[in-house]
Amino acid sequence: MVTFLESVIHEVLMKYGERALYVLKAAVEVTEEYGALGKRTPGDFDSKGLIRKLREWGITYNPSQLLRIMERDYGIIETVYRSATQRWWRFTDITAVKEVIRIYGGGGDEVIEDPEYYVLNLQIEVVDVDKLLNEVKEMYSKSRLSVSERNRIKQIVVEELPVIAKVMKDAQKYGGRYRDFIRKCSFLMRLISELLRRVKLGVVQKSPRSVSEEESVRIESTNEHF
Repeated sequence: MVTFLESVIHEVLMKYGERALYVLKAAVEVTEEYGALGKRTPGDFDSKGLIRKLREWGITYNPSQLLRIMERDYGIIETVYRSATQRWWRFTDITAVKEVIRIYGGGGDEVIEDPEYYVLNLQIEVVDVDKLLNEVKEMYSKSRLSVSERNRIKQIVVEELPVIAKVMKDAQKYGGRYRDFIRKCSFLMRLISELLRRVKLGVVQKSPRSVSEEESVRIESTNEHF
C-alpha cells in the first residue's frame, strides 16, 4: 500500500521531473555514504555533499530551490542545522523516498516493453479479489444478512464487479497466465449472484450446517484451487 508521503513524493517527481529525482537520489546516496563511514553528522545530508554527488554524475545545477520546495511545500525533508556556509537536512521518511526512487528505476530511463501487461498486473493487485472473495464467503456462510450487508452486496455489484469484470476480460487475453485470478473472479461472481438472488427473493439464509452437501462440496472444491 502506498503511504501518504510516497504519494507526495510521486507528485513532486511528476511536477519537477528528472531534476527532482536526481536530487533525491543524490541525497539518499550521500546519507548512506556518511552512515557507512560512521560519520557523526547533524543530519542525513548536507548541501556540500549533495552538490559534490551531483557533480560526480555530471549535473551542475544548483539544487537549493528544489530542496526549498521539498521542505516548505511537501515536507519530504527538514532543516536540522544551518550556518553561514553550511546547511544540513534530514529526511522525514527516508524509506518512503527510497521506495519511490526504486519504482522510478533509479533514473527514470527504463522502458516498459509491454505497458498493457504492466498495467494489468497493477490492476489485478489493486482490485484485490482475494480480500473481496473472503468478504463475500463470510456473508454466504451466515444464517441471515443484516441490512448493511445486503446494501454491501448491492454496492459490490454496482461499483466493484464492473471493474473486476473488465480486468478479468483483459486477463483472459493472456491465456493461462492468469488462470488462478480468472477462476477466483468467476467463483466470486457466482457467489454474489446467489447472494443477490436470496436478497431479492427475501429468502432467509440457511445456516452453514443446513447448506446442502452438494453445495458445500462445490464450494470447497473451488477453494482448493486458491
